[in-house]
Amino acid sequence: MKSIDNRSYIPLVMALGAFTYSLNYFNKIFACALVFVFLALIINLISELYGKARAMKSMALCAIASFCLLWNFDYYIYGRAVDGVVLASLLSVVASTYCGANVFAKLRRSYSFNTSNLISLIICASVDGLVMSAFFITKYSMGTVLFILAQEVSFKCLYSLSIFALLFVGAIIVGARFAQKRTPGCQTTAAL
Repeated sequence: MKSIDNRSYIPLVMALGAFTYSLNYFNKIFACALVFVFLALIINLISELYGKARAMKSMALCAIASFCLLWNFDYYIYGRAVDGVVLASLLSVVASTYCGANVFAKLRRSYSFNTSNLISLIICASVDGLVMSAFFITKYSMGTVLFILAQEVSFKCLYSLSIFALLFVGAIIVGARFAQKRTPGCQTTAAL
């Protein structure tokens, strides 16, 4: 699978860049979590097709580009501007996707893409939640931070499970169609 050409790499990096950039435009936890899960899924796809090193280089490039574009961006939570969220969120994304990509690469040796992806996404969600909680602890009360952490990780895990289910069903459908085309009875019927 690693011999695939670069035609799919450029669109994947562009999507990764778009999700990395847009991550800081959402201040609702459910929307931010969805963008994050798609971002982590793309990292896993790049890891699968091109290797973990290339995936992490792509993530670093997208994070740096997003920071350059958003360095003076005012981020509002609960109606008040919070300084440092852009930098903290991008550092958190890089750290969590690094952990997730490592887990994905190790699990991929023994498990399917779908299973490895699910576990990797849950690891990413947990690491990101913990890193962002460490940032928010200086801005909000412990109760508020724990509430945000619980919501954030719950949404990310729900979205990860949804992606797992969609990929599982998609694999069954594709597998059934592929098997149907390969049955000897179908080939002889087509020849008549």
